[in-house]
Amino acid sequence: MHKYLVIILLCLVSGGFSYAQSIFPTKVDKLYGFVDKGGRQVVAPTYEKAFSSAGGLARVQKDGKYGFVNESGKIVIECKYDKAFDFSDGLAAVSEGGKWAFIDNTGATKITPNCTQAHPFSEGLARLQNGAAVSFIDKTGKVVITGAFTNAGDFSDGLAKVQQNKKWGFVDKTGKFAVPLKYDAVLDFGDGLAPFLIGQEGTGKWGFIDKTGKEVIKPQFDKVFSFANGRACIRKGSAADGKYGFIDKTGNVVINADYDIAHTFSDGYACVGQGQGTSKKYGYIDASGKVVIPKQYATPSDFENGLAKVRQGDFKTGTEMYIDKTGKVIWRQK
Repeated sequence: MHKYLVIILLCLVSGGFSYAQSIFPTKVDKLYGFVDKGGRQVVAPTYEKAFSSAGGLARVQKDGKYGFVNESGKIVIECKYDKAFDFSDGLAAVSEGGKWAFIDNTGATKITPNCTQAHPFSEGLARLQNGAAVSFIDKTGKVVITGAFTNAGDFSDGLAKVQQNKKWGFVDKTGKFAVPLKYDAVLDFGDGLAPFLIGQEGTGKWGFIDKTGKEVIKPQFDKVFSFANGRACIRKGSAADGKYGFIDKTGNVVINADYDIAHTFSDGYACVGQGQGTSKKYGYIDASGKVVIPKQYATPSDFENGLAKVRQGDFKTGTEMYIDKTGKVIWRQK
């Protein structure tokens, strides 16, 4: 019994509990509110902007300022910030009067970094920019990684991409290079692999490396995206007329490149589309390539915690709705 109490307390202190999204933003008459997972309106449309909940709180904008509501719709952090990111690792990066800070879920300021731009925490570290310089801090505010980086990404799978002298590599959480600066472009690690580009975007080829920098899928694709659910979206051909499909972690094509557009897998499904321009229609497939929701929607979005926001009908004038993973309409715009 005591063992479980200790675990719970550790999770509470460290922010170790993950919150599943339970309210979803909706737009009615140019204002945003929220519905719950069953489609019930829990927050009336009163905000200029609203975003998916993260860490138990959802970011909203009112009178041009950002704040946060809880999943009952109550304002818990007043709308006073000029800029704000969603909560991540128990903290949110916010800016007021040109000064950045990290706040907790009560609105208390925990870190006041000296930077021109702060980014959300990811895997315990947050990326800061001060002019052209990039660094990382831990959750005490201590700078733990500095370097002559001109660009960088957030940590994913224990590594962060960094750029120096127009080449990209990866560093670990101590700042040590795990993958040397040798690639023309890279994307974040997912499922233990990261995309890399040899040559220029549009003419070069993409492949995948593991966390040691070993090339496990040779550069052969015209475009790729990070792995998720054991699948990576790839494109064969140009951005204008290429086709999208999916490979497994050995590089084998497991879902043929037959789609005009495709998204990375999220919540077990991938959004795929066919057609051109505003006539394009979107549906969803599972990891085997089976069509689970037919292509019928004018605008796409990925599934998050069991729901996806789509638009039925015309691209501009159609009706927005949330569907569940069976395609059932949970909420429809009135």
